[in-house]
This record gives sequence, C-alpha cells and structure tokens, in this order.
Amino acid sequence: MKKTLKNLFFFFLQDIGKRFEKRVKRQIDKEQIRKILIFENGGIGDLLKVFPVIEALMANFPDASISIVVAKPSREILYVFPGKNIFSEIFEFDLKGDHRGILRKLRFILSLRKRNYDMIYVPAKGDGMREISTMAFLSRIPHRIGFKKDGFGSLNTVTSKFEEDIPILTQNLSLLKGCGLNVWEEEIKVKISEDDLAFAHRMRLKKDALPLFVIHPGASWYGLYKMWGVENYKMLINQLLKEFKATVILIGSKDEEEMGKQIYDGVGNPFLIDMTGKTTIPQLSAIIKESDLFIGSDSGPLHIALTVKVPSVAIFGPTSPEQIISPSHRDRCMVVRKKIGCSPCYLHQSNVVPSCRKIRCLKEISVEDVLKAIRKVATIKCDKEIGKKGEVKKTEIV
Repeated sequence: MKKTLKNLFFFFLQDIGKRFEKRVKRQIDKEQIRKILIFENGGIGDLLKVFPVIEALMANFPDASISIVVAKPSREILYVFPGKNIFSEIFEFDLKGDHRGILRKLRFILSLRKRNYDMIYVPAKGDGMREISTMAFLSRIPHRIGFKKDGFGSLNTVTSKFEEDIPILTQNLSLLKGCGLNVWEEEIKVKISEDDLAFAHRMRLKKDALPLFVIHPGASWYGLYKMWGVENYKMLINQLLKEFKATVILIGSKDEEEMGKQIYDGVGNPFLIDMTGKTTIPQLSAIIKESDLFIGSDSGPLHIALTVKVPSVAIFGPTSPEQIISPSHRDRCMVVRKKIGCSPCYLHQSNVVPSCRKIRCLKEISVEDVLKAIRKVATIKCDKEIGKKGEVKKTEIV
C-alpha cells in the first residue's frame, strides 16, 4: 500500500511538472545569488564529477557562500578537493537510511528552507532521482538547476535532458553553461595530502618496490550486478603474481571486508596485501596514486584512479562506459566488457531496480579477457624499480 501511494504521488508530481514546466523557468541574475547549495548524494564517482562544477560556481559567484549535501559514505572524498575549506556547511543525506520515510525527508526539507538559499545545483539522476528532484522543488529555493528524465526534474527552473550516451561530467558542466555561466576547467582536480602520500609510499617499500597493482573487487549500488566475482579475482591475482612478479593490494570499504578476506585467504601469498576496510578514502586515493595499475569494476576507486591518472583496467557489466568514463580519461583506461544484446541495461533511469538473474554481461568475461587488457595496459619494469606508468590505447576487449 505504501509503495502504491508513493508511486501515485510521484505520478501526480510528474504530471504537474509537464503541465507547468515552461512557467517555472527563469533566468539567473548573478547579482541576486548570495547562498548556493549543491545537492549530490551519490557515490564517490558522482561526487568527484561535481568537483569542476564547484570550482566553476566559486569563480562565477566569488562573493557567494557555498554549502553541499553529500552521502555519508562519500563524504571523505571532499578531503581531496583542492578547495575543501570553502564550504559553509556540509550536510549528510541518506535516502535509504537516516532520511528514509516522508517525515524525515520533510524535516530535512524544512531545515533547507530555513537557510534561505538562492540557488540549488542538483544533478540527480538514476536511482533516487524522483525523490531528490522533488525535494529541491519543495525546498522553495528560487533557482533550481538540474536534469530532467522520464518526466522528473521538470519543476527545476533550469533543466537539461539527461542523455544516455554523453559522459556524466560533460552533462554536469553543460547544466551550468545552460544557465549562462562560464566554465573554464573541465578536468577533475584533487590534492592528496603529503601524509597520505607518505603512508602509501611506505606500503610500497614494504615489498622492496616491486611493481604495484591495486585491485578493488567490490562495488556499491546493487554491487551484485557490477562485481566480477571472488573466484575470478583469486585466479586473476595468482596469475598477476606469477607473470608480473607484482605486489597486489586489495582495497575497499568496511562493508567489503569479508570479500577482501575471502580473496586474501584464497590466494595465500605474502605479496598480496589486504587493505580492505583499513584506510580512509584519502589514504585509499594515495595508494591508488602510488600504484602502477588499477583493476576494478565501475566503482568509486575506478573514478579515483582515472582522476589521479593511473592506468586502469575497468570491468563493465550493466553500466555504460560511454556514460561513466570522461573523454579525458579514456586514453588511460582499458574497458573489458561483453557486448550482449541486453547490456548496458542501467543508464541512470529513475527508480530502476536491476532484475537480471544471470548477469551474463559479467559472467561471460573470463580471466584471460582481463589479462589480455592488463598486458596491453601495463608497461612495467620488473627489476625492483618503481614501475613506469604504461600508456593505454583506446581499445576495448570484447
């Protein structure tokens, strides 16, 4: 019953949005913007993709205060944002946890109303887009910048249709351009502290500076549909240790500790280090930056690897590399995927729940497929020197 009423409510708002879309549109007067809110409660990769947006807003509105809403698991990535001290306030929002339910969301909306923001940038997409775009409207913030898709987001004052074949970073910045704002920088920039870099470097030296591979076997957001599998990673790591004489570090969140332990116990080699759940996100970022090669699925650590310009092998299943990987990152990322008829099936549709049981797009990717990609990516000296970063051709293993 509750789900039916919720769907009816959103259907009603969807209809209102279509009817009044033209009436709510308004131009932005820069002189009136004094308080800005950015609402991005997605994963680490989603938050990284608004870093250039934040920099552009800082440049366009130098006298305005900027606050941000983020998801709790992603908050630490803000510590590597070069302008991390500019935020007036940082709010944590958990759509499926602390803020689950209408009353909790209403309390959060009221707290935003009281702060009298002049503008909100809300690049909501995919799962949760219905709720977030609706909350932006109910917050009564005069200027609302966001995407529209499947009828949602139409009540934003500046909108752009969310496209399925354009990189998300490009679309995020296009929202600003649609407001008449200037965008000077389209590259994601991060700044990792010297302490975190030293922490990562010490880990490398523990194994006498052998070539260093970093692997993230997990994934968030319906991870079962994006993860390649524990047994595959065990076989892959055994081959990497044998063929490249490498040190391999497993990384991940505390929620992925059991997976890391299974892989570590299954391999049983001293040159495999399990750091799953043992680092902060800035430390994890430093470990990736220190590495010669990153391997993983469509997840936050992959986006970090691409941002810090580490050659990467990305294993894709139901999501789209064309949508996820920005053009400036494609020269250092080798995508491994199987082009079957139903893949990709998740293109950030609103309120989607994966239903595939066989997940062929992942299960048909063999260890040898991934090894072929690694061999093409990795140009590594294996004579106890720091590994030289490899160059990556724009190629795809199919």
